[in-house]
Amino acid sequence: MKFAYRFSNLLGAVYRQGNLNFSRDGNAVISPVGNRISIFDLKNNTSETLPVSTTKNISCVGLSPDGNLAIVVDEDGAALLISLISRAVLHHFHFHKPVSSVRFSPDGRKFVVTKENVALMYHAPGKQREFNAFVLDKSYYGPYDETTCIDWTDDSKCFAVGSKDMSTWVFGAERWANLIYYSLGGHKDVVIGCFFEKDSLDLYTVSQDGALCVWESDTDPEGLVLKKSQDSPKPLRQEEEEEDDDE
Repeated sequence: MKFAYRFSNLLGAVYRQGNLNFSRDGNAVISPVGNRISIFDLKNNTSETLPVSTTKNISCVGLSPDGNLAIVVDEDGAALLISLISRAVLHHFHFHKPVSSVRFSPDGRKFVVTKENVALMYHAPGKQREFNAFVLDKSYYGPYDETTCIDWTDDSKCFAVGSKDMSTWVFGAERWANLIYYSLGGHKDVVIGCFFEKDSLDLYTVSQDGALCVWESDTDPEGLVLKKSQDSPKPLRQEEEEEDDDE
């Protein structure tokens, strides 16, 4: 007689660390529980634990805007790309350093990971099969201490990063002519949260001592201008053809 046992749920585990994420419809909470991920259905009052696990306790979770993918990173920086539809691991990756936060852009095309004092922007994995699902796009430097939090604008043009050096940095996701980076000070303790206002570049930052700073921007999101690329030199053959035409 054969038995087909399948992992169903995890009982008796408690929340240790990591960030919480709501599902797209807001009816479920996705929470790290030790080295596993549990999904709590708030509408039907049920819970489910995914049949995947990491080696160490999970430190942060990033959920894609469509709710189909999740990036899970443990204390050592080992990451898993998980499909919330098939409940399977799609890709393994290692950042080689502890990661403080991970956040997808609202358009789902990119995601940012913060480790130490660096913010790394990656191309988000698509729906097609890829050899490497984590492709690094840019590295952003600025904070002098460890980074703590991330938030994106609604149009995915900019993102903000908080740091333990009591500053908040605003970076452009594209090469903007009027925004490369911007540093915001004013806190007297570690910045633990930064939040953009809806459809605006106005920013709210919260520090560990309970202080809230409101930063108003004099530029609208539509006012960001792409940096013009330098004119590339013409090929030699094209230059010769133009000279022949002139003669």
